[in-house]
Amino acid sequence: MPGDNNSGPRLATRAPPVALNNMNPSISNSPAAAPKGQPSDFSVPPDLEILPGSRSVSSPRSHPKTYTMSQLPIPLKNDTNVLLGRGAGLLRKAGSMIIAGETGIGKSVLLMHFALCLALGVPFFGICVPRRLRVLLVTAIVEDDAHILWQHSHGVAATIGLTPEQLAVVDSNLLMAPLHPGAASLVEAAGLAQAHQADVVCINPLYQFATGHLGDIHVAHELTTHQLSELIQTTGAAIVAIHHMPKHVGSEKGDSWGSSRGSGAGAQMVFDFFRTSLTLRAKGSVRGVAVLKFAKGAERSGLDSTEIPLEWSKREEVIFGGQQVEKLGWLVSTPKPRDEEPESETMPLWNLIRELLTPTGTRLALGELHQRINAAGRTISVSTLDRYLAKCRSTQSVVITKDGKRNLFSLPTEPGDSTPNTTEES
Repeated sequence: MPGDNNSGPRLATRAPPVALNNMNPSISNSPAAAPKGQPSDFSVPPDLEILPGSRSVSSPRSHPKTYTMSQLPIPLKNDTNVLLGRGAGLLRKAGSMIIAGETGIGKSVLLMHFALCLALGVPFFGICVPRRLRVLLVTAIVEDDAHILWQHSHGVAATIGLTPEQLAVVDSNLLMAPLHPGAASLVEAAGLAQAHQADVVCINPLYQFATGHLGDIHVAHELTTHQLSELIQTTGAAIVAIHHMPKHVGSEKGDSWGSSRGSGAGAQMVFDFFRTSLTLRAKGSVRGVAVLKFAKGAERSGLDSTEIPLEWSKREEVIFGGQQVEKLGWLVSTPKPRDEEPESETMPLWNLIRELLTPTGTRLALGELHQRINAAGRTISVSTLDRYLAKCRSTQSVVITKDGKRNLFSLPTEPGDSTPNTTEES
């Protein structure tokens, strides 16, 4: 990587063709993409080694297993086939998951965050990752993708604060491979996944590795039934793919997969292929605020909610790993402290109001009382103060008099020592 050859995730380069563990799956030896609507030759190139224990794409399928009810295996408490989530798992060995969202919302950075969490064995936005996993991240070459991957990987790592020790773990478990667009590159991805012994293969974006437009049902069938299925069967790895969805206007119904049919985002068949589905959607019109929603599989996430609120990290450049890096990525959005109840506040609001209205007979307008409360270090809005004073008046702890059009607040002639029977705004 630029300026740091000894740390950070590795890149599998394409020029010259990838040479990894004595393997040279050059795209020149890969089968050409088939004409639109025709099945492609998804055979393994002659120089692509199939590792022991894995099944060649061209080898016959084994006889399917069948069970009676009493023969079904009891689910294990610590199922090693679970790669993400609780129970049966959001993502299992040889499973599949799709993450969809609008163009430009930040899916590629989200996928990088996901890959780093899997490689480290740490939770992904609160979703359990049971152990460290070996990950292959396949991206389509567009313009100087190695530099883009450097920015994404280091930017996310800086945002979530990875230590040098964690970076070393990532460097051993995460391999990134910029490949040329086209279906043939999935054959190369299979070879790389086998050599890396990948548990998970991440594909970004999915449409770049299809034989044509995914809105075509024949292309979608070819991608799911042949290319992706064979990739899973050949490597035994789970696949996680990034896919584009159209922007919707107004209605939340735009989150449904069915709304993507014929929209240019792909046929329904593509989405139905994946066992687990997540969508990344902008929240309202506020820039940098989004929601990661479960379309399928929420009950297996281990989370109480079907939505994870996210906010984009603050843009700032920091020194990370000896390099100047711009922070990138999504973070879980935490509820911001209400302005009525700052954490540093030690004096209850009622005690402060009573102090400001002492001695008895002191009368202050709402605006003046608000200014003095803020000057005392208590941040509160005028509307909140007005509502609170209304509650105080209802308990006769504060009285109101008129001065023209202004309301003046004061303590009763014989004020009590107890706090009014009301609750501060929260």
